[in-house]
Amino acid sequence: LAPLLNAAGRMQDAMDAVRFLLADSPEQALDTFRVLDKLNQKRRKKQVAMTQQAVKLAAPQAEQHQGLVVYKEEFHEGLIGIIASRLVDQFALPTIVVTKGTSGILKSSCRSRNVNLLELLQQCAGVLEKFGGHANAAGCSFKEENLELFREKFHQACLQAAPATDGKKVQADLEVNLEMLNFELLDRLKDLEPHGQANRKPVFVVKNIPLPETIPMQGKHLKWGLGADMEMVYWNGAGRVPEGEVFDIAFTLSTNNFRGKETRQLTIQAISS
Repeated sequence: LAPLLNAAGRMQDAMDAVRFLLADSPEQALDTFRVLDKLNQKRRKKQVAMTQQAVKLAAPQAEQHQGLVVYKEEFHEGLIGIIASRLVDQFALPTIVVTKGTSGILKSSCRSRNVNLLELLQQCAGVLEKFGGHANAAGCSFKEENLELFREKFHQACLQAAPATDGKKVQADLEVNLEMLNFELLDRLKDLEPHGQANRKPVFVVKNIPLPETIPMQGKHLKWGLGADMEMVYWNGAGRVPEGEVFDIAFTLSTNNFRGKETRQLTIQAISS
């Protein structure tokens, strides 16, 4: 029920969820449940479409910058936080997803995993109307005419920011081999969504594998091809791969839809030899 109750506030009116919880009869509850179910189906379809659009916009930035600012006027304001989280999962970079508000003001949701968002936004404060939140999730708004200036300032702030590290090792959930990482597994992983601080994305580990030749990327990022439709990326990984012939690699798994091609993408969380 949780996604249905959540969809009401994101897509239409949170009072639909309240009416369901306070229903006076099973019949009334069922009628309201059907409304919530339709809203949730609409949310899922729109979320899939928005994610695909956002990935296409983010991928070129990810190869050149240490942070992402993705804008599309048609993005649904109630879903931009979810989309920002999806981009963080895929690219492991501080991410801001922006949509058009009213009176020439753009609204955004910001997500990050290992860089303090509020410190980044503070460096952009001169072009912001307002901002707030905490280290991993925040929001900000700014005038439409300042979009490119804000993007430039955010990219610069991310470039100078040091990732927050606490010295802890990455805890993997399951050891696998590459043959297990098929699209069927990816479909099953979607049943565990949505991910967040209380429900982190599963982390897998493969052991004793060699790395093929690195595919060139701009910036500090690394990429390897692992087959016709499988790739592995290490965001900000330049200089962080230890010497050795075989490696143990902890990673998250997702799909990458880029230029009409769907691939399985392993995003490195830690690597050792």
